[in-house]
Amino acid sequence: MELRFVTAFIAVAEELSFTRAAARLSMASSPLSQQIQQLERDLGVRLFDRSTRHVELTPAGLAFLPEARRIIEDVERGRRMARHAHEGLTGRLAIGFTGSATYKLLPLVARDYRRRHPLVALELAGEMISQYQVAGLLNDSLDIGFLRPPIRESELATMTLRSDPFVAALPAAHPLAGRDTIDIAELADEDFVMYPGRFTSGVIERFLSACSDAGFTPKVVQEATETYTLMCLVAAEVGVALVPEPTTGLSMSGVVYRPLADPAPTIDLAAAWHPDHRSPVLDGFLQFLRERFTDHSRAAPE
Repeated sequence: MELRFVTAFIAVAEELSFTRAAARLSMASSPLSQQIQQLERDLGVRLFDRSTRHVELTPAGLAFLPEARRIIEDVERGRRMARHAHEGLTGRLAIGFTGSATYKLLPLVARDYRRRHPLVALELAGEMISQYQVAGLLNDSLDIGFLRPPIRESELATMTLRSDPFVAALPAAHPLAGRDTIDIAELADEDFVMYPGRFTSGVIERFLSACSDAGFTPKVVQEATETYTLMCLVAAEVGVALVPEPTTGLSMSGVVYRPLADPAPTIDLAAAWHPDHRSPVLDGFLQFLRERFTDHSRAAPE
């Protein structure tokens, strides 16, 4: 059963005239009549009662009409979905976010992207350390990750999105909590809480180097993998923390964030993806990022 035969049937059924249906389809009456006859042979039923002056649907034709319309609608919907998938307007995108980007950047990116691409299903994984994101990009369980450089895997392509200053996260009752800004050197004698040193982490590397530049080695008394847990430790007065500024999107009772005095240490936030795992949806998302952020992208490896 050819689709053009179904279209022809609908036209004749709605016009109840081969002449008017042929004009509607921009074809002659004779080929139209032949298409209807072929459709009737394919279905094994007569769809129309015909006379020289009158065309009427048979009971079989009446039953087939809504199904014919549904066939055409389904085909058109299938065409749209295929076209949308080809253009990156529909599909699935798995995105990882490092802890410090989870509470401020994730909701903004997800909201703005979904407004442009409502048919793309986003699978968002927050609180993913960069090491785990890199593994996900390499094994194709993630399409793109928001993480902190350095990214040493040469197979991955990256785009630097922004540079974030570090801020101090302090217990609300801390003597420095009332200050407008804090010099890192003023924290030399404090107990610190930080991400686990066993992980490869740009945040840890930058934290240690910032403290070293200020003339001290931080005393880390407790570690936590997740940013949320890290801030819980600060609220519990276990210690203070130095974290990228987007962490301030995580509001928690008992924790205050204070800017660091200039020149405050900074750390980049980058998007990373595997160029061998590209798709129209990923390409569209990368274009969205280029429009939303300044593009300092590293070329994909050959």
